[in-house]
Parts: sequence; C-alpha cells; structure tokens
Amino acid sequence: MVLKNADYLARTGKLYEVRAVIVPDLYDTPKKSIREMGDFLAPYLEYGDIRIKIIAYRPMGVREQYSHFQVPDQKYLAYLAEYIEEKRFSEYHSDLNKRKYRGTKPWQRISHMDEVKL
Repeated sequence: MVLKNADYLARTGKLYEVRAVIVPDLYDTPKKSIREMGDFLAPYLEYGDIRIKIIAYRPMGVREQYSHFQVPDQKYLAYLAEYIEEKRFSEYHSDLNKRKYRGTKPWQRISHMDEVKL
C-alpha cells in the first residue's frame, strides 16, 4: 500500500518528501534499502523534485524491545546521502544539517512559507 500511494503521489507531482529512518541492526543493510528506495523513485523525478530525508535512529522513547539497536554515526549517514545525491534527488540529511537550526523556533525552520498554511 505504501508503494501504491507513493506511485500515485509521484505521478501527480505531489510527492515532496520521503523519510528514511536508518536503523543499521534492524534491516539487512540500510544501504540496500536506500538504494531500492532511490531506484523505485528515480523514474518519478520527471514529474517533480522529490526530497529524501535521512533520519538517524534514536533509542529515546521507543519500546524496550527496540532500545538496543545501534545509532548510526554521522559518517555512515553521509555515506548513504552520497547515493541519494548520485540519483539526483533533493537530499536533506536531518542530522548533518541540524547545526543550522540550533537556537531557532520550529516555525522559523520552515523554508517555504508560501507552501505552508498556518
């Protein structure tokens, strides 16, 4: 169902962002997951720009059964981001770009105010 929805939104030019939470120990290889996501979405770039947001897994606030998973380091997240850039996606790496938002309020972080209805 997720892929069907992504297909519909991308074909109509309404798929703006896909988020990928990177949990190295949970999946076979996050690199494979990112690659498959990029391969699936690449044909839709003709309909509009798609941003892939890479998010590092954090163990805070998760169920105990998931709290032991490894937190990916910045170097590994940057490595995954390189593949996204090779596919010509708009890449937004939340953990690498975090510093530029330090000290700002959440509503000040929105870069496209004309697209957001408050």
